[in-house]
Amino acid sequence: MPQIINCPLCGSKYGEIQNKYCSKDVVLLLKRNNRRVENDLLLSSVENLWGTDGCYFVQCAECSLSYASPLISGDSTLYKALYDNSKYYKKWKWEYDITLKKILLLCKQNSFTSYTLLEIGAGNGQFVKKIPNSIILPKNILTTEFSIFGKSEINRLGIECIEAKLINLCSLENKEKFAFICMFQVLEHLDELDQVFNSLSFLLKPKGHIFIAVPNNYHREMFESIGIIEDIPPIHISRWNKKSFTFAAYKYGWEIVDHKIEHKRFIKNYLIYLTHKYKMLNRINDLHNRFIRIAIKMLLLMILFPLNLKHVMLFNKKEMGIAQWIHLQKT
Repeated sequence: MPQIINCPLCGSKYGEIQNKYCSKDVVLLLKRNNRRVENDLLLSSVENLWGTDGCYFVQCAECSLSYASPLISGDSTLYKALYDNSKYYKKWKWEYDITLKKILLLCKQNSFTSYTLLEIGAGNGQFVKKIPNSIILPKNILTTEFSIFGKSEINRLGIECIEAKLINLCSLENKEKFAFICMFQVLEHLDELDQVFNSLSFLLKPKGHIFIAVPNNYHREMFESIGIIEDIPPIHISRWNKKSFTFAAYKYGWEIVDHKIEHKRFIKNYLIYLTHKYKMLNRINDLHNRFIRIAIKMLLLMILFPLNLKHVMLFNKKEMGIAQWIHLQKT
């Protein structure tokens, strides 16, 4: 196993190991996304990234950020092997809804003379295509996406989409250009956090707004407590909470405007749990007919509900949704 690195957010050397990951175990977990990928391909890709056969997940004692050690994000080879086409893109998300409402409200308040928006990791454009042209013109929207499929879908909307890292956007032309920057389920995938946050500050207008969505730490911690490991390095390499966001805001000169955790999504969480506990349920997801999949899952839900009452109560806790959302403003 590698040495434990200092916290990438606050630099503290004090932290608690939450998990240890062996590369072979990580391969088995990653293959849930694409069982057709060969084990040897994934194993060599993971070990090449880490430079070893293992990884820690550590929680910082100072700022509360949880992070992978080594903190190395997955490369394009790994992502292309695991994820493909449209099946991984959701049509609409909870965080899209609250962000869009907030942007529309801010635009009505005439906070800026012109409105420009940047979305990092825009998927297939589900969020930006909902922004009314009367509020922000397509020519004033820039997106980034590494998926060939996603990029082509966004370009069809008449919105520019480029394959670039944040640091590559930091040109004089883009300095303090954007009134709004959005990152939905992206931050937890990124390494070099200092570079990420400095780039966001460079690109954002004074008094500009950043909207970030990441996995709900309570949801993930509860799943891990019952043996279900979902967010694993080198795909998810950091885990955030209100305390770690507060530290980041202070460090980079931002103000926290709002922070929300998605309300519970009981049935979905319970089905995820059952799918992991009863491995044969994974085969249901291979059925092509969506209605048959739903019918079988609902039938099994009724049968297995009383057998898993203890965990049902865990899933029924307040704010057990998948995501959390934070609104930051540059001071």
